[in-house]
Amino acid sequence: DLAHALKTPLALLRSDPALAGSGEAHRALDRLEDIVQRHLAQASAQARREHTHTDLAPLAGELAAMFRKLHATREVTIELDIPAGLRAGCESEDLSEMLGNLIDNACRAARSRVRLQARTQAGGLRIDIDDDGPGVDAAALAQLGVRGQRLDQQSGAGLGVSISRDIAESYGGTLAFSRGELGGLRASLHLPGGSY
Repeated sequence: DLAHALKTPLALLRSDPALAGSGEAHRALDRLEDIVQRHLAQASAQARREHTHTDLAPLAGELAAMFRKLHATREVTIELDIPAGLRAGCESEDLSEMLGNLIDNACRAARSRVRLQARTQAGGLRIDIDDDGPGVDAAALAQLGVRGQRLDQQSGAGLGVSISRDIAESYGGTLAFSRGELGGLRASLHLPGGSY
């Protein structure tokens, strides 16, 4: 509201003939206008996110089908355990990028099996992606998703993980890693959302 309210006074100051010859005043006004525009853009993005939901099961099904084809030579099974009606509180493109990165990493690390489970939890949505690969040790778990840090090719670490974490955090969510039930790595994505 404040950023929107400042737009008109800034426009009036910019048109004031007394300031026409002052480069310093114009630079200050430009800076103020940049700040106002940035805050308006952030508010607009936040409002859009608060009213955006994506059905999880259909999107996860499409991604699973794609990665089954991409990893067909390795014969990796991708299992989905997603109750009908679950929705993630984010845009479909963002959810697709997060899940795509994590499923692809799990497929690369897996010996033969990847499982994606989703449940409502604490007013939001928890998505766990497990693989039956070798996993990583406790020290390496802390490094997953840190920009510029990359573990070996089979670990599921890299730029895609840090991008997924950044997207999750932009929605007020989290991305964490632990030892999974299948013996390998578990990526746990927490997002706003729920069932409808």
